[in-house]
Amino acid sequence: MKKIFAYFILSVFGFSLMAQLPYQSVVSRVENESPLVEALRQQKEAKKMSVTAGSLLDDPEVEFGYLWGSPSGKGNRWDLGVMQSFDFPTAYKHKKRILQLTAESADVSFDQQMNALRVEVRSLCSDIVYNNALVALYGRCVANADTMVFVYERRYQTGDCNILDYNRVKMDAADAHNKLNLAVAERDMLLGELKALNGGKEIDLSNIDFESVVPSEEAFAQLVRSNPELQALEMQSAISESEINLSRTQNLPHFSAGFGSENEVGEAFRGVKVGVSLPLWSNRGQVRRAEAEKRMVEEQLNSERLRYENRMRGLYAKLKALQQNVQTLEETFNQYNSIALLKKGFDGGQVTLEEYLLGVEFYNDAEISILEAKKELEQTYIQLLNR
Repeated sequence: MKKIFAYFILSVFGFSLMAQLPYQSVVSRVENESPLVEALRQQKEAKKMSVTAGSLLDDPEVEFGYLWGSPSGKGNRWDLGVMQSFDFPTAYKHKKRILQLTAESADVSFDQQMNALRVEVRSLCSDIVYNNALVALYGRCVANADTMVFVYERRYQTGDCNILDYNRVKMDAADAHNKLNLAVAERDMLLGELKALNGGKEIDLSNIDFESVVPSEEAFAQLVRSNPELQALEMQSAISESEINLSRTQNLPHFSAGFGSENEVGEAFRGVKVGVSLPLWSNRGQVRRAEAEKRMVEEQLNSERLRYENRMRGLYAKLKALQQNVQTLEETFNQYNSIALLKKGFDGGQVTLEEYLLGVEFYNDAEISILEAKKELEQTYIQLLNR
């Protein structure tokens, strides 16, 4: 029932959250095209089949005996017996429940693996978008640096500037090219990882921007209640409860019934055989063991739930702080960005070359700080979703 309730919460909440899930279109493509997803699905079905393939009944037992008579003239004898053992009837209800929960735990395990895959895909997309922005920024830096090199090379040839200024712009251009090459290499590596997750099919993220949205307080509360991390422990707790009930029924008598036949020369005896097994020693301590395991699972569940709730509150507080930081950084940058004035002053001779290059570097660093803040905001949001 807990699992059904969790799925109900997710289905109801999912419609309002779906629009806020970053890079959902990419995640959907990976879910549809990745061979890893199909492998995980087959693994889940194999686990469920291995559980349901078993029988609640023990295997029947067949006995056959052939006895030689003595003295030899007395003749020989052969016996045949077929017996089927049975537990107390209530035991089968608990066994069936354990099998059902074990099969459902395969679904929970699959959901956890899929959540981990979704988080990995979203994180990769966020890193790729960040590196796309870096490539664009460093591309502008390279274009500007190459223009400076072209201008100063002509000025140096005509004697309009000294060797120090010419070397300075050459070094600045080399640094810009190096940063661009590193950003391109990092982006291509991340795209390769995403391509591998998508079964070797490329995904274009060149026109996608950061997509994080801070959820409302109500949406956050729903996220806490629909925690996918604790479903496995909750399932194990339910299994432990059924195992306790099963252990108690194992203290009740076990029955067996079947057919028996004894055949001698000139005589044959056939009939029904029944038996009762009294578990006086074989089940001693099993109930206490099952109860101890149940307490262990409950303690672990309570501990994990407390840790999870504290972690979620911490992530949500961090998310709101990061959102405020991004907003402040963007507003400040847009209000006080004077790179156009810096270029105008440099062209007019009021700003030296060193001042101009340092000023450009300062504004570029400010843009990178905004990009890093946006990426951290989005990565924190992805951790908060955990799906």
